[in-house]
Amino acid sequence: MCILTFQPQQHLRCFRAVPSLPGIMRRRAGVGKLLQKKREREKAAAKGQEIEEQHLEHVEKVLGEFKEHLEQFASRHRDDINKVTIVASRPNMLHSRS
Repeated sequence: MCILTFQPQQHLRCFRAVPSLPGIMRRRAGVGKLLQKKREREKAAAKGQEIEEQHLEHVEKVLGEFKEHLEQFASRHRDDINKVTIVASRPNMLHSRS
C-alpha cells in the first residue's frame, strides 16, 4: 500500500504504510544468479540424459532376456504349440461334426 504525499517544490513521493525491515532490500537477480540457474538447468538436463540412457540399456537387457526365454520355451514346447495352432486354425470343423 502506498501513501502519496505532496510537498511544495518537490515531486510526489510514495511512502510505504508498512515500514520495511532495516537492512533488507529487494533486489533483482544478478548475473551471477542467472548463470547459477543456467548451470543448474544444464546439470539437470545432463542428469536426465544419463538416466534416460540407463533406462534404455535396462529395457534392452530385459527385452533380450525375454526373447531368449521365449525362444527356449518355444523350442521345448514346439509340438504342443503346433497342435494348438492346427486346432485353432480349424475351429469350424470341430463344431460341424457334432
